Amino acid sequence: MYYKRFIMFEFDYDFDAKTMLVAKDFMLRKYLLAFKILLPIIIALSFISEYIKTREIKSLICLIIFLLFCYLILFLFSKWSNKSSLKNNKNVIGMRINMQFTDSNIVVKTKKENSFETSQVYEWKMIYKIAQNDSYYFVCLSKIRSYTIPKGSCINGNEADFVSFVENKIKNA
Repeated sequence: MYYKRFIMFEFDYDFDAKTMLVAKDFMLRKYLLAFKILLPIIIALSFISEYIKTREIKSLICLIIFLLFCYLILFLFSKWSNKSSLKNNKNVIGMRINMQFTDSNIVVKTKKENSFETSQVYEWKMIYKIAQNDSYYFVCLSKIRSYTIPKGSCINGNEADFVSFVENKIKNA
């Protein structure tokens, strides 16, 4: 095809359960931070202030029990949430995703086995930001929607230059 000559980067990968959970955790991490760290700290401070006022050891014991209970609930919620996410999104797990990054736009093609192929085109001005961790790139369309791309799935272009290319495109859009 003639247009392939202008593709700067191309990624081709299967959207599996692990990628699904990484994507969910990436998008929710700032909200989870509030529940995992800030809420228990606020509650602990209230128990500590109560202990300072009364000097009763039962306030400290209640604090420890309550914090352990909070973390247990958060742990169980995250396990339930992961199972729920996998069950509710089983139609996207196993989908083949091909992302093409060009000078003018991003083309995302998705195909599920025994189904038809869909295609979506995004202009650079539609991209909110790009982020990465050790194993994935996150091309964010908004604060709550992103594409998760496994590192090492680049089939066209020098993957080492990918993030700087996208950052420049976002900045100049």
